[in-house]
Amino acid sequence: MEVILLVPMLVFPHVVLQPASSAGALQPPKLSVQPNYPEYFEGERVVLICSASPNETVEGYRFFNQDGQQILKMAADPYQKGRLDFRAEANNTGNYSCGSWMGKADTEVTSARSNSISLQVKEAPEAPALSLNPNLIKDNLGNSVSLVCSAPPETKNLKEFQFYGDRISVTAVASYGNTYIYNMSIMKLKNVGLFRCGYIVHLSGRKVISKKSNPVTVVGPGTRWERMLAIGGSFFTINSFIFLISHYCF
Repeated sequence: MEVILLVPMLVFPHVVLQPASSAGALQPPKLSVQPNYPEYFEGERVVLICSASPNETVEGYRFFNQDGQQILKMAADPYQKGRLDFRAEANNTGNYSCGSWMGKADTEVTSARSNSISLQVKEAPEAPALSLNPNLIKDNLGNSVSLVCSAPPETKNLKEFQFYGDRISVTAVASYGNTYIYNMSIMKLKNVGLFRCGYIVHLSGRKVISKKSNPVTVVGPGTRWERMLAIGGSFFTINSFIFLISHYCF
């Protein structure tokens, strides 16, 4: 009897690795937004995040607006993501998408567009009125002034007031009523210049800041006075440093 031995054979599948530069190699990325709100108010921070497929390495991303126009092209960050960070404005309302890319300009390969995200931007709460008391043509060193910030009478859920200067920013908790008075002594350079204010209310489950008020100007005695404060501050710092060296070394 003829015996036939069947020898099992291992069949290795033929795997073809697609180079990243081949056409169609890049999968559409995913677009997300932080924070994710049904609607945004003017001035709120918005971050659109474009993420490639976990098994892909890309060189960069493009972001597109509702008209399909490219608004940003950027290299991927160390986490293989692209971020478009901005403050919401009324004209930001619309749909956004993104795409990934790799390769040089002449051999660049791009992905299909990502999912679309719709942003709805609402007008920020009405601006407050800011006044200065006393409103002098020129203030002297040591004078006291009051910045009076008044939210509109119909404002509800008022939480905080904010004051913005050229060199200073102050936040104050709203105590009562729709007005806050910030008293300030003119002792440093940060106490002079242009000032505005705003207020924060609770809307849509979060704190929302209003538009900024009209500006008021606190005028110092002049350039010589400002130079004196600057030099005086440096003089104090240098002398303090010399004192510390003398105290610990001698």
